Amino acid sequence: MTRRVVVVPLTAPTWTPPGLDPRAWRRALADDAVDLLATLAEVEPALAVETSDRDFAAAVAWPGMRVYALAQPTVASVLEAAAADGFEQAAIIAADAPDLPGMLIAKLLRPLTTRDAAAAPAAGDPTGLLGLALTAGRPGFAAVDVYDDEPIFNADHPLLKLDNAICTPHLGFVTAETYEIHYGLAVEQILAYVAGAPIHVVNPEVLQRA
Repeated sequence: MTRRVVVVPLTAPTWTPPGLDPRAWRRALADDAVDLLATLAEVEPALAVETSDRDFAAAVAWPGMRVYALAQPTVASVLEAAAADGFEQAAIIAADAPDLPGMLIAKLLRPLTTRDAAAAPAAGDPTGLLGLALTAGRPGFAAVDVYDDEPIFNADHPLLKLDNAICTPHLGFVTAETYEIHYGLAVEQILAYVAGAPIHVVNPEVLQRA
């Protein structure tokens, strides 16, 4: 039986939502990634981290889960580690992949071509994971609101030609509830600043020059 491994590199995120502790955000992403691995069948799960992050990996990994501690957990180094571990097939999933359904990822782990390696970006077009899955009928339907290149002019986008995709022009956030939250927060912050007690300041050093 072919030995297959799916590895999630737990590199430090380059962006953290305002107001959140970067360490807590990284832990949340890692926990979600480990939960995603639990949904994949016929593969062995693994994590990859920098050598200095062994303790972090141990905190989120299941008992017995493989952890590759590497000088730099790049795609090449992770694949080399998997090959050295005796795996014949390996897939690398980004730490934010929980945004994609586990079933979709699992079905796309089957060989896509006869080449030694195949890569599909997590993009919303027929060359990406979602596009490939829709073309194959798995999932049978999808609603897409965000695209790699925006805006789309003259309805010239491959996904618009698929019968099993509903495409909206990046307006999924336009709801009364969302506007109430966004504008409510904006007014709240303005009033706090006028009152001399600014809140949610991401660069507090500028207040010293105000």
